[in-house]
Amino acid sequence: GIPLSATFTSDDQQYSDGAIHILHDRFYSLDGIHSYFEREPGMSMFLAGIFFLFGVKNSIAVFLVQGVLYMFASILFCHLLSKRISPKISGICLIFLLTSGDVFHSIFSAYRESLTLSLLIFFAVFWMQHQASFKIRYLLLSGAFLSFTILTYYSFILLPIILLPLLRPWSKKMIVHGLCFIF
Repeated sequence: GIPLSATFTSDDQQYSDGAIHILHDRFYSLDGIHSYFEREPGMSMFLAGIFFLFGVKNSIAVFLVQGVLYMFASILFCHLLSKRISPKISGICLIFLLTSGDVFHSIFSAYRESLTLSLLIFFAVFWMQHQASFKIRYLLLSGAFLSFTILTYYSFILLPIILLPLLRPWSKKMIVHGLCFIF
């Protein structure tokens, strides 16, 4: 396997420690004694799930799950995109999404950026579904993925407010959808 010293260092070590304490102590902590609030809990909760299924600090499992999640999100996104624009352009987009060097760097680490990217792509998938069908289930799913994104990377906290005008709030139905999305 890959040495732990090459995988879990710096920030990802803290996410990993948080995951281990979520599993063993049932709360988010770095030392098992004090609650920890300086880092978003999303990545640690994600790692806790992987550690629960595949063993603690199993870096290969982390990389595999992150890669499969990102690949699935990218394929689903480009499939939906092909219904709105040219399938050829959608295919080119998929190639770019799957071959970006930054993505490989992110997937082969335990940083929050890889999970955040996958969550944002799933958010975009369900947002596009909602914009096409105006079904509330897609809006709720997009809101859930955006919430998971915020729990993973707090900088996205203002994104719902920025996106709210895109819901066409002048429609009564969209006002209800907008309230569901925000709350």
